[in-house]
This record gives sequence, C-alpha cells and structure tokens, in this order.
Amino acid sequence: MFGWDLLEAIISILLGILQGIAEWLPISSEGWLYIISVLLLRINPQEALSSALFLHLGTSIAAIFVLRKDIKDIFKKSGHEKEERVGFFILSATITTCLAGVPVYIYLKECLLPSYGKNLALATGFILLLVGLALKLVSSSQTKRRSFSSKYGAVIGLIQALSVLPGVSRSGITLAALIFLGYGEESLKLSFILGIPVTLGASLFQLRSVNISMFPAFISSFLFSVFFLKALLSLSYRTEPWKLSILFGFVAIAFSLPFLAFY
Repeated sequence: MFGWDLLEAIISILLGILQGIAEWLPISSEGWLYIISVLLLRINPQEALSSALFLHLGTSIAAIFVLRKDIKDIFKKSGHEKEERVGFFILSATITTCLAGVPVYIYLKECLLPSYGKNLALATGFILLLVGLALKLVSSSQTKRRSFSSKYGAVIGLIQALSVLPGVSRSGITLAALIFLGYGEESLKLSFILGIPVTLGASLFQLRSVNISMFPAFISSFLFSVFFLKALLSLSYRTEPWKLSILFGFVAIAFSLPFLAFY
C-alpha cells in the first residue's frame, strides 16, 4: 500500500495513531480511516478497507496487554464464581455475534444505501445520550444490576452484531447496551473485552491482503491503543455510568458530522 520513503512511512504511522484512538471511542474507526485514506490520500478503496481491518490486530493485542489480568481471572480454571460467570457471558456474546453478524452483514448491508452509514453513526450518539439521561432520571436504588448470565451475553452479542453495518460503532452500541442493562462502572471494560475476539478475527482474516509496509501503522496503533485504553479505563473508574454515557454520546455525534460533509 505504501512505499518505504519517509513521507509514506509517516502517513502509515499517522493512520495507526488514528486507529489506536478511534477504536476505543464510540465512532466508526473504519469510517474515519476510509475518509482519510480514500478521500484525502487517494488510496484504493479496497486497500483502504483491508488496511483498516488489519489495524484491528494492533488494537486487539493492546487490549489483551492492558486487560491481561482481567482476562486471566476470567478464563483460568480456578477462577472465582463471578469470573467464571463473566467468562460464559463473554463466550455467549462472542458466539452470538459471530452467528448473527454474518446474516446481518449479507442481508442488511445490501439493503442500506451507503449514505445511511452517516445516519447510523449519528444514531449511535443519540442512543448513548438517551441511555445516559434515562439513567440520570432513575435513582440508583431503582436501577437493577444484571447478572453475568449467558442469556444477557446473547443479548449483548446480538447488539454487537449490528456493528457490521456501515457507520455503526461496535464500542458505542455495546457500551450503551451494557450501561442500560445495569453493568455500571464495569461497562466500559466489558465493552473492550467483548471486542477482542471480534476485532482480532477480522484483522487476522485480512493478513494475506495487507502489504508489509503497514507494519509502522500496526506498531503505532498498538502503542497509542495502550496509552488511550488506560486513560479511558481510568476515566470510567472515576465517572458515574450516566455521565460516561452522555460524554461518549456527544463524542459520537461530534465525530459523525464529517460523514455528513463527505457523503
């Protein structure tokens, strides 16, 4: 995709930085990379899409690195009862996402015009705003905290499957669903863990079609993901869920506006 001259190496690194930041925000990271790669840098659309999906490898490895203790606690055989329940919750969500994502992609993506992607991106922001406002209006004593059951894992998996549609942010819709269902301060971290199998699979699928010159982008996406992921997790621990939902809602709306200009 890129040659090895200095300018193209810098562009590759900048694309990786963008992916490392956008992956964890309630925005479509593929959409932003597409806008910059195709419309601004004049890169072939198919190459741009393959590269965007490949860069998920760097962000996935970063998530595994940052959340390694949580992942180990969830999946080790001698884990506590709560960790074992979370493991089945994540497994149920992942399987449901894989089973539902393929037909959603095949049947619904063709029915939606490309221009609808901008509307879906905007809708994600408003959904997060509504969830935050709803939680603010309901007192904490009235909010029912959900268990980590396979049933609710499947519900989250179905919602996560919608992220195959253009403009839909996986982190945005899963975060909104987790907060709405009552998973509180653990919602953001759960959203990140849930995304690891899905994004890792998508990136590995693209390995054969990606040029080796994307390696600088891979490295920069990993490094910036580690930094940004830690910063967001720190923010989530110090912020009430309803405030976090509203904050991410405004971010999603703000970053969806360029789609309105370009399409």
